[in-house]
Formats: sequence, C-alpha cells, structure tokens
Amino acid sequence: MRRLFAYVVAVFFCVLAPRLVQAQELKTINKPGVMQANVSSEDENKKPLKLKKGEKVTVIYSRDDWMWVKAKSGRGGWVLKKEVKVEDTAAAAPAGGEDAKKKKEEDAAAKKAAAEEAKKKKEDAAAAKKAAAEEAKRKKEEAAAAKKAAAEEAKRKKEDAAAAKKAAAEEAKRKKEEEAAAKKAGTETPKPAPAEEPAKAAPVVATPAPVQPTPEPAPMPAPETQPAPQPVAMVQPVAPAPVVPMAPVAVPESAPAPMAAGFLTVIASEPGAAVILDGRRVGDAPIRRLAVEGGRHQVAVMKDEFAPTTQDVEINGNEATASLALAPSPDLVSRHRTNVFIRWGAGFGVLAVGAGLSLLSSAVGVGGAMLWIASSVAAISEKTTVDYKDPLSAALAPVLGGALSPVTSIGGAALTFAGPALALLCAVGGAVGAAALFMTAGDVGRYSAYQE
Repeated sequence: MRRLFAYVVAVFFCVLAPRLVQAQELKTINKPGVMQANVSSEDENKKPLKLKKGEKVTVIYSRDDWMWVKAKSGRGGWVLKKEVKVEDTAAAAPAGGEDAKKKKEEDAAAKKAAAEEAKKKKEDAAAAKKAAAEEAKRKKEEAAAAKKAAAEEAKRKKEDAAAAKKAAAEEAKRKKEEEAAAKKAGTETPKPAPAEEPAKAAPVVATPAPVQPTPEPAPMPAPETQPAPQPVAMVQPVAPAPVVPMAPVAVPESAPAPMAAGFLTVIASEPGAAVILDGRRVGDAPIRRLAVEGGRHQVAVMKDEFAPTTQDVEINGNEATASLALAPSPDLVSRHRTNVFIRWGAGFGVLAVGAGLSLLSSAVGVGGAMLWIASSVAAISEKTTVDYKDPLSAALAPVLGGALSPVTSIGGAALTFAGPALALLCAVGGAVGAAALFMTAGDVGRYSAYQE
C-alpha cells in the first residue's frame, strides 16, 4: 500500500505538476512576427518543421524563453524568443493593410487580365471553329450544287435524247402511214355509179339570204271639188329602197370545259422499265396512282434490249390505266432460250446423278447386309467341321470365320445401315438440286409471242 501511494505521488510531481506550472506560465500573444534566423523545430505531431529567415509567422503563445509560432501552412512549433521578432500590430497595420490591399488589387487585376486573355483565346478559337464550319458548309453546298447541276444536265440530255427518239419514231410512223395511204389510194379504183342514181339524188341548193317584200305604191288621193278647179300635180310613186340581204350572224361556240386532274397507273410487261410521261421520266414500271393534270397525255416505256412502246391516255377526273408490252430484241430472246435449255439440262443431269448414287448406295447396303449375315452364320458354325467343295467358299472361309469374323460382321452391319441412309441422301439432294434448277430456268416460251 505504501508503495502504491509513493508511486502516485511520484507520478503527480513528475508529470502533472510540470504541466500545471506550464499552464500557469503560458501567455497568449496572437501577434504577427518575423523569423530572424533559419530554425528547425517540431510541430504538434512531432514532425520536423523548418522556418526560414524573414518568413512571416503568427506568435500564438509565450513561455519563458520560448514562443509557439504558427506558419502560413498552418503548422506550429516552439522556437526561442531571440529567433523571432514580434511586430507591433498598431504600427504595422496601416502599412500592412495598404500592401495587402495593393497586392490584392494587383492579384485581382492579374486575375482579371488572365480571365480576359482566356476569354479572348476562347472567342478566337470559337470564331476560328465557326469560320472553319462555315467554310466546310460552303464547300459542301458548292459540291451539292455542282452535283445537282450535273444531275440536271444529265437529266436534260436524257430527256432531249428521249424526245429526239420519240420525234424520230413519230416521224417514221407518219411516213409509214403516208406510204400506206398512198399505196392504198393507188391500188383502189372508183366504182361507176348506176344511171338512175343521179335522178333520185336531190340537188344541193344554197339557201339564199331572206329578202324583204317590196312595198306597193300608195294610191293617189281623189281630187277635191273647188269652185275654180285648178290643175293638181300628179304624185309619182316613191321607188322602194333596195333591200340589203342580212348576213347570218355566227354564234360563237362555247369553250370546252377544262378537264379535271386524275390518277394514272402504268403497267409494263417488263418490270423496271423507264416510264416517260409527255417527254419527262416519272419513274420505273409499275407505277400506281400517279397524280397527273387533266387532258390527253402520251405514256411511253423504254428498257434496254426492248423496243419502246407508247400509248395515249385521257384524264378527266378519273383513274386511267396504261398497259404496255415491250417487244424484246432477237438477241435477248436467243439468250433467254439458251439459258432455259442449259438450266433444264443441268437439272436433269443432277437428277440422274442423284438417282445413280442412290442406286449404288442401295447396292452397297444390300452387300453389307449379305456380308453381315454370312459372317454371323460362319461365327455360329465355327466349331463344326465344314468341307468346302468349291474354291470360292474355301477362299472366303478364313474371312467369314476365324479371327476376322468380328471385323467382317461389324463392317457388314455398318454398310447395311449406311447404304440406305446414303441412298436417301443422294436421292433427296439430287431432287432438290434439280428442282432448284427447274424453278430458276424460267419459261421457254416467254417471248414466243414476239417471234415471227
């Protein structure tokens, strides 16, 4: 017990007493200061703290010959009083305040200048980016305009060529009609009219203009009885004025009513043929319910290796349908027939090969079954004495019986099942291949209607 009491007293005087004395001697300062020399100390976490000469610090506490200073980094430590100079706050405040204000203004000005410079650079970059985008857009528009102009020029040339082709076709048709009419007029002779026909025919008389009746002259008045009769002059009848026949007044015919717009459907015998409406291409056949203006229109269809065909349609608020057939060229008909015959021949060849392989596989299966049966019978009667009378049976005896009997039995069983499966596969493959060729061959007589 005494030892415990002595230990507590020692701890009090060695540990707690110095701290109480230190707390009583600690003095708060809280003033700025300047380091007078380079000092190495330790902070509150026992980490090295280095302070340079002339560095500004804040003096927090003072005790005996030591001062607790705090650097700008927030770390603090104990230094000797002679190593730090405490500044007078009242005297240093004005100068320090002006310097701080001036420094703050300079920092603000520098910060503002840096912000303006960054803003200017950003605006310059945005302007350059915008100029580059506008230049790219302008080049793109120019390229699109050039492409459009080239497309329009190609379209115009194509329309001109189509119009020229159409005009040539119409000119050839007109000449052909004129030649046919001239030939018909030269070959036909007028028939003589019967004698009695002129008597029965009524003459054609032109209807004269209506003539007004001529008025009769007025009668002469009777002479009056006078006391002294005087001679009375005779009144001559007045000659009637000449009557001018009135020309018939031409009644103007009423103008035809405008035709209403409608729809046009174009169907061609060859899908994909170009459809030309009044000299302008409107698409590829077939075309369904194309809105067109009222009136008469000419529809033409064209396709490579086919003769162009035209048809006239009339639209008056209705839906008209133009069905045109394109006549193929002789070369196209010949190539089509050759391709059809080749595909049909290839189909029959594939079918024949499939049938032959199927028969061969079936024969292999039958042979395997016979070998399997023979080897099984030989294995059963292996222990019996067999006297072979013919050389073939004697030669096959080692294969069907003995050590090779399992091999021949397994081989025969495999061929028995593999033969029919292979036969079925060959038959189905040949049929499918032939059917594919037959279906893609096409119709031999597709263009037979155009053959002479």
